[in-house]
Amino acid sequence: MSNAEELELQNANYGILAFWGARAESPDQLADRLLQTLTRVRAIDRLFHQWYFVHEDDGVPLHSVDRPQLTALIADHVSRDDFDVPEVEAGYYFTVVNEGERSPRSAHLRFHTGCSYSWSSHSNSAIFNTDEFVPQDVTLFTPALFKQVLLALVGAWEPSWCEVGSSETRDLSPSIRETGTPMVRLAWMTYLSPRFARLVTPPEAAIVEQTPDGGLLMIASAERFNVGNAQHMRVAREIEASLAPVNALPWSERGA
Repeated sequence: MSNAEELELQNANYGILAFWGARAESPDQLADRLLQTLTRVRAIDRLFHQWYFVHEDDGVPLHSVDRPQLTALIADHVSRDDFDVPEVEAGYYFTVVNEGERSPRSAHLRFHTGCSYSWSSHSNSAIFNTDEFVPQDVTLFTPALFKQVLLALVGAWEPSWCEVGSSETRDLSPSIRETGTPMVRLAWMTYLSPRFARLVTPPEAAIVEQTPDGGLLMIASAERFNVGNAQHMRVAREIEASLAPVNALPWSERGA
């Protein structure tokens, strides 16, 4: 691997996926979870003090929106069919961003929530990402920050599993086209909810933590993960292997 390739891998833009199964929730309930999320992430870093709700291609400043207005914004982002008819059972899609312009500091939280039925894809999810076309500021988007944002999403949304990964780590796992349903993939950091955590024996080389309710967090490296680093990859592969009992569950249980 050349020095240029090594640098490119080190500078990979990492993000977080949190997934959970079918869960019908109203716009008011979703507003409460979103507010919990923003309260938690604001406590992490000043980078996250201001958020804007993306609505009709504009950013609505959330500091100027009251609770009923936020509920109405979410309700307006209900899933719709090809004839523009609302499909409440398919949930709500909405995004909040911390900056209006693309920059190494910009981040967004993208949600698909309130979906009340299971399908062979992610029923509900929360995604934390930075601009895919702009390298992250690695002095801001640190290992500690990713871990804290992951735990903020866990606390607010009670997901089944979460991963911190990048396009490079995702490319090292089978795609959904190959597996048919989502799997817990190779990642830098992996969180499992209590019902899945009890199925897994963490590898000794992993950094392992438990959440107060019995959830499990496994981390392959305390440093920024690099798929070109043999030690990072060895531990990540061991974590991936430990997930086999979860991934062996039928989708009716894994995606519930």
